[in-house]
Amino acid sequence: MNSPDRVILVVLFDHVNESSDDTIKIRIRERDLPQAANATVSGAQLYSMLLNYCQDSASNATIDIYDQETESFQLLDHNENDVAKRFGRCIRCTLTCSDPSVNEPRDAIMGRYFAYDADGGLEIAGTTIHVQETPNISEAGTGLNVWDGAILLAKHLELSPELVKGKRVLELGAGCGLVGIAAGVLGAKEVILTDLPYCLPLMKKNVDFHQEMVAKNGCQQMTCAVCDWYDPPSLVDLGGDVDVILVADCIWIQELVLPLLNTLKKLAAKGNVQVIISYQQRGKAAHLEFWNGIHSIFSVRGVDKVDTGSRKPDCLHLLECHSPCR
Repeated sequence: MNSPDRVILVVLFDHVNESSDDTIKIRIRERDLPQAANATVSGAQLYSMLLNYCQDSASNATIDIYDQETESFQLLDHNENDVAKRFGRCIRCTLTCSDPSVNEPRDAIMGRYFAYDADGGLEIAGTTIHVQETPNISEAGTGLNVWDGAILLAKHLELSPELVKGKRVLELGAGCGLVGIAAGVLGAKEVILTDLPYCLPLMKKNVDFHQEMVAKNGCQQMTCAVCDWYDPPSLVDLGGDVDVILVADCIWIQELVLPLLNTLKKLAAKGNVQVIISYQQRGKAAHLEFWNGIHSIFSVRGVDKVDTGSRKPDCLHLLECHSPCR
């Protein structure tokens, strides 16, 4: 006979509308369920439990669960019969409550702080970049959108073009390619944009659209390649040594922090590579693991919001990392 104290599901979630950076952890036990004999948590039950836990009864709240198979967030299906069977007994998710009077796309992780419209584009050093993205729906991964960290990093490079001008630049987690393309516009000698396979079709489309533009600014080559942080390619696979590594808004899931750090350590092993990172803090655990890890590998300088040329919230971090500590 099962014990009523038996843990059915462990949920780690961020309430993205709250000011706290803490990731909340709750355990759902058999005694918490109305149908103890079945000992399963449905999508509708999980939705109700999280709203009750947050003391939020908003009917317009949405919950997104991280799917380890697709490496993307999936909108919680209220008709899901067994959440644990679908996503595992330990899940990560975000809860977002939006204003029903505002008709705008739902973001799976966090709403934008910096405005971006693909048609209007983003101006970098007098040149307008038009990077297309895919609406952030449950079927699409987070790598198909332009996030705040990408805009922040692109504008930082605009103010300090010497960071990339004439250099061989590698971008990790490039997504739809905004930062790498901005580096090309600013005169990088070569840019290699990398991400998981599902990102490459849109990334290549955006890169191809801007090839002529970046060539006029001295960029000799801009290419796309696969880079899985769990099994990263070598520098030889990527065509040789790089001078700069760019990472924009890639720190949000704690399980991906160590693979990212290991990838940076591997690709910057030569010792004279500069790594420039921007990200939005979306949970205390992932942030602290990354913060401690990056400082153990590199000499790190935090860039103040004044240096970016635009106001930014405190949850956005911008780091310049230099030669690995010996």
